[in-house]
Amino acid sequence: MSEPTTKASATGIDWKTRIRAFLPKSKISLAQKIFFAENMRVMIRAGLSYEQAFRTLVLQATNKRWKAIIADIASRVERGETLAAAFASDETFPPIFISMIRVGEVSGTLEKSLEELVMQMKKDLKMKQRIRGAMMYPAIVLTATVAISIGMLVFVVPKIVDIFKEVKATLPLATRILIAVSNFTSQNGLVVAVGIVTIVVASVMIARTKQGRSTMHLGFLKAPIIGKVVMKVNLARATRTLATLLRTGIPVVDAFNVTADVLGNLHYQKAFVAIAAEVKLGTSIGDAFAKHPSLFPALVTQMIIVGEQAGKLDEMLTELAVFYEEEVDETLANLTQIIEPILILSLGAAVGGIALAIISPMYALSESF
Repeated sequence: MSEPTTKASATGIDWKTRIRAFLPKSKISLAQKIFFAENMRVMIRAGLSYEQAFRTLVLQATNKRWKAIIADIASRVERGETLAAAFASDETFPPIFISMIRVGEVSGTLEKSLEELVMQMKKDLKMKQRIRGAMMYPAIVLTATVAISIGMLVFVVPKIVDIFKEVKATLPLATRILIAVSNFTSQNGLVVAVGIVTIVVASVMIARTKQGRSTMHLGFLKAPIIGKVVMKVNLARATRTLATLLRTGIPVVDAFNVTADVLGNLHYQKAFVAIAAEVKLGTSIGDAFAKHPSLFPALVTQMIIVGEQAGKLDEMLTELAVFYEEEVDETLANLTQIIEPILILSLGAAVGGIALAIISPMYALSESF
């Protein structure tokens, strides 16, 4: 007796596949890409063919999506595609990865290109981890401030209000405002929640637009404390990436365009694209950088001019990268100490303001008896 025909097979629709298409894809971490590139370099150095190397890399992959991506690249290479073309078939790999693979493959220095690529990705991973670690403390304090304020408005203030209702007295303005906010929050909790979600979603949608991103990224650059961190991080990544690309033999114009793709700030991306266009027209690299004084300090421009004139641009860029990476490390190490007083004052002002609005009328009422 044959098995009953399922609805999916009867209609020819694979519902599992359709549902899976709407689910977010598992992210391939930078650490996984570093592990992949490092192992690929070691196997190529050991003399393994591309097919043998990819088969081994497929077996090592633990993430299902990552395993499928590597298997697809392996099959493309076996069918005769170049490594660069095979890697470019999947959006998982950034332009710098593909460009360096292409240069290494064409010049016969793939092992060297992979070594440079691994070093670049390790630097990026290290910087991201430090930035994430530095931002953890402020995020926790801000979350605690918001949670405490909402908790007091919803649970503490309404109970205190009952006491004030029994006593017919004129309350201070701060207390009346606090009571009004507390009453609205307690009675319209759903409206408040929907409003907060709406604001967050709207902010995210605006931030995803080109104009929204441009405004937000400009705000980051102009911010009193964060601005310097954003500038140093982008300069460190830009100079390190550009030095790595030039050292592996990628054409100068292509190197600037690829560098633009790895930068996080939209204004630095635009600047590098503009510099690439200027250099393509014959402008010297130093002069092209000098046209963006708000993004590139005089130190960067002068060292690039010296390196360009001496024919050692990649060396000068490497020195700049080391300098700004050390600056980022020092700034992030001191960031907590710089922001901590501001956060403590903000937390104290929020909680203290609520407490003062509650205590001051109680103190006045006690004196009236």
